[in-house]
Amino acid sequence: MHGRRKGTRPSGVELQEELQQGAAAAELIRKALQLRKQTLIYPLDTSFREKYLVVERALETNPDEYTLWAFRREVFLLRCEHDSPETVLSLWKEELFLTTRALQRHPKAYPAWQHRLWLLEDAEVANHIPSEARLEAIKSEQKLSQYMLFKDGRNFHGWAHRMRVKSVLISVLPEHESQLEREELAFVEEKINDDFSNYSAWHHRSVLLPKVHDQSSEVFLTEELDYVRQAFYTEPNVQSAWFYHRWLLAGAPARRMKAHVQTRLLEDELMACNELLEIEPEAKYALQTKAQLLLQLKRGMEAEAVIDDLERMDPMRKGYYRYLRGQCHISYQA
Repeated sequence: MHGRRKGTRPSGVELQEELQQGAAAAELIRKALQLRKQTLIYPLDTSFREKYLVVERALETNPDEYTLWAFRREVFLLRCEHDSPETVLSLWKEELFLTTRALQRHPKAYPAWQHRLWLLEDAEVANHIPSEARLEAIKSEQKLSQYMLFKDGRNFHGWAHRMRVKSVLISVLPEHESQLEREELAFVEEKINDDFSNYSAWHHRSVLLPKVHDQSSEVFLTEELDYVRQAFYTEPNVQSAWFYHRWLLAGAPARRMKAHVQTRLLEDELMACNELLEIEPEAKYALQTKAQLLLQLKRGMEAEAVIDDLERMDPMRKGYYRYLRGQCHISYQA
């Protein structure tokens, strides 16, 4: 269960409360799904509107019910066609507020994130919402994702939503694209500095960099390697920083460099790994990186010696190390 320490079991009273809450939530969803079966005819009568509140309560309790979000979209679009612009704007804001409440209780509810994004970017919805109100909502949307990522920096739904909203904002304000990308990169760097193990933040850094910097620049790659080196020097057993380091050296950034520049960078990083291993001789990710660097430098015999150490200290991944050893044999033939 979320919010409970691993290894602890609920007391009898807690278990009974959870069962009662689960039964109440199931009953709400049952009633909401019954309402879903009714044919939508405008104007919606008072009885329907009263029952419709059940859908709201059900989604606050369990926002993973995609069918109920789809139902709300149908009702919203129906009312867009018939209600006054003022009423539609009020309904739109109410829908956004409902998703806010749902996500505060269940921050990883994918259907709730999707419904919120639909409200902000769907073209049919946009036709019924004043452009000023929509722009204001999109601008303030980053504050919600920032709050959600403050609560849980690894919430990949929050990260994905943030990036989509940024794209929507750029489509509305294309003249501010460069500024928005740089601001986003600064936010990502802040989250990385808060927690070097944040895979999502490292991933989003890799997505943003090509939009902000010239990746063909040797200065860019050198500075980026210096940055990630600070992370794994500080926490050598955090895997995410090493993954990012590998992407820099084996992915698009390094491939844009001339061959002699690539070789020099690989040798510099090998030296950095060796320095770290003098202090932390059993740092597994440093050893894995060292083996990869040696392979890229076509130094297969040295790489095999490192792989021997890895197999000894990490027998659970012997299949992976067997694969690396095969790469050593290929390097002999190169």
